[in-house]
Formats: sequence, structure tokens, C-alpha cells
Amino acid sequence: MMLRIGRPVSRLAGAPVCRCRRGFTLIEVMVATALLSLTAVMLYQSYFMALNALGYYERYLKLASWMDEKFWEVSAIFQHSGTFGQAALSGILPAGAHNYTWNVDLKALDKESQFYQIQLVVAWDEGLRHRSLSRTGMSYYYKEE
Repeated sequence: MMLRIGRPVSRLAGAPVCRCRRGFTLIEVMVATALLSLTAVMLYQSYFMALNALGYYERYLKLASWMDEKFWEVSAIFQHSGTFGQAALSGILPAGAHNYTWNVDLKALDKESQFYQIQLVVAWDEGLRHRSLSRTGMSYYYKEE
């Protein structure tokens, strides 16, 4: 005996029994509910993944121009003097509700030609994750004699 959900079939005395299909079986309703639930969960996950990626790229776009400017500033100071002089090599950049820490590293690639690698790293915490962006470039210091 199948349980049917829907209008009950009326049986009057002497009326022929109608075996028409009216309504859905319990299995059909359970399958439809499971598919609807699965679709809702997938939409929910994709929405929050897209929101997370959007937040990351929003921060990236805010930092990219500042990082380029800072990198060229440090590179120009080094090319003219051979040292960083009074330039700050690390610090905290407050921007809105976030604080970004940044650090500049200098590494000699070739002592004879005074070819150096400059790396700027900006890091921040986003929820439980630690995020960072970096810019790396080369600089050459030429001593005028």
C-alpha cells in the first residue's frame, strides 16, 4: 500500500474505483526536498566564497597603489645614496578598520656590481587567516667617483 499525499479519492457506493494518480508519493516529496536542500547549500557556499574573494581583492586594490609608491620611493632613495638613510624600513599602515604591517628587505645579489634585490611585504589578519602581499624588484647603486 502506497501512502499518497494529496486529495483523498472519494468512494461512493456503486461508483467505479478511480485509479488516477492524484498527488505525490512520500518518496517523491522526500527526493524533491533533498534536491532543494542540496541546491540551497550549494548556493549558500558559493555566495560566501564569492564574498570572501571580493573582500580579499578589495584589500588588494587598496594596497596595490600604496605598495607601488612605497617601493619606488625606497628604490629611488637607495639608488641615489646606496643606503636607505632616513627611510623607514617597516611600520604599520592604518587603513579603515584594518592595520597593515609592512616591511622592506634589502639583499645584495652581487657585491662587485652592487646589484640588490628589494622586497616589500605587507601583511594583515583577515578573520583567522594571515594574508600577505609582496613586491620584489632589483636596484643598482652606481658610485660616482
